[in-house]
Amino acid sequence: MRQEYFEGKRINFDVLDFGVPPFNEYRGDGYDDEKNYNGGDLSIWSYMMVKTITYRRLETQAAAYSNLERLQHDKFNVLKIPQFTIARKGTSPFRGLHVQYVVQYIPGRQITEEELESLYDDLVSKQSMYSFTEYSTAKFVRCNLDNHIYPTDLTPYKEMHPDDREKLWISR
Repeated sequence: MRQEYFEGKRINFDVLDFGVPPFNEYRGDGYDDEKNYNGGDLSIWSYMMVKTITYRRLETQAAAYSNLERLQHDKFNVLKIPQFTIARKGTSPFRGLHVQYVVQYIPGRQITEEELESLYDDLVSKQSMYSFTEYSTAKFVRCNLDNHIYPTDLTPYKEMHPDDREKLWISR
């Protein structure tokens, strides 16, 4: 637990550690970089997203977890992958088979069809059995801080032959 002092009073910071730093931190209206404080809102905040998926079959849970582990080390040319951590819990469908990931929130806007086309090599023709398999503009965001394109959902990353990905791309 981190402790700091403000105006002589001790402040305790007991926050969750997600194991991944936020993509960006935002500051309250009262924060002034030069003066450090101007009497207003000094809050600093950040966003993280959590996705929890519950499976009914152990094999499906294991495959989903393995796909996310693989994604943490995969490389793309245009597409950027936000930092994330993954966990799985449960070994019985009666108690729940869960995969959960915590990922950086990427501020931005939904990409356009033209921007989606720029991802073709990364998504479809990539010479790997693993890539993203959903090709809607809603599945990607252009970050307004670094101008890169990021996926909004990591679970469509899975094993699929490039020829099958091509068919999906054409049918979208």
